[in-house]
Amino acid sequence: MFPKALPVLIAAAVFAIAVAARSRLESRDDKHCGTSICVYGRVHGKEVTYTMMKKEDRTDERLGWIAMGFGLTMVEYPSVPMIVAWSYKNQTIISQRTAIDYDNVSVVEKPPFPLRLSNESYTHGNQSRIAFTIPWDGKKRVKIIYAFSNKGPKTSNSSAEIVDYQHNDYGRLSFDLEQA
Repeated sequence: MFPKALPVLIAAAVFAIAVAARSRLESRDDKHCGTSICVYGRVHGKEVTYTMMKKEDRTDERLGWIAMGFGLTMVEYPSVPMIVAWSYKNQTIISQRTAIDYDNVSVVEKPPFPLRLSNESYTHGNQSRIAFTIPWDGKKRVKIIYAFSNKGPKTSNSSAEIVDYQHNDYGRLSFDLEQA
């Protein structure tokens, strides 16, 4: 004979599977790693949250600054929107930038999209996670460039120069934000 609780357990399991499936349908995400950092992209509704963090095997390196841009190279035409972030006194500083050449990275006075720093961001010692949310433009396939430096600005001024702090690593990633 079946225990009396079996129908309740089956109903609970079916409900849990349905909730998980619905949650999976409502948000789409993708993750890719370069040599030194990993980037996660997660769509939720009309927004996408990107999270940048150093790879676990690179935690011995201090975070100077970390950057991500939307395109194939940082000097593409039209200019590639980039987000540069660093830590100053355990505070995350984030700045929107663009570049006209590899030595000329400048602050964007009128950013192309609103940017919100996520509560998931933290920097503690060599452990760092920078997460930000922007409006999702509906593109399912996104090309990303990234860069990382173990030296960075020693200021909370989001317009601080980063050119003096050459990147230790850089690369390209492709995202599929439609992945289930």
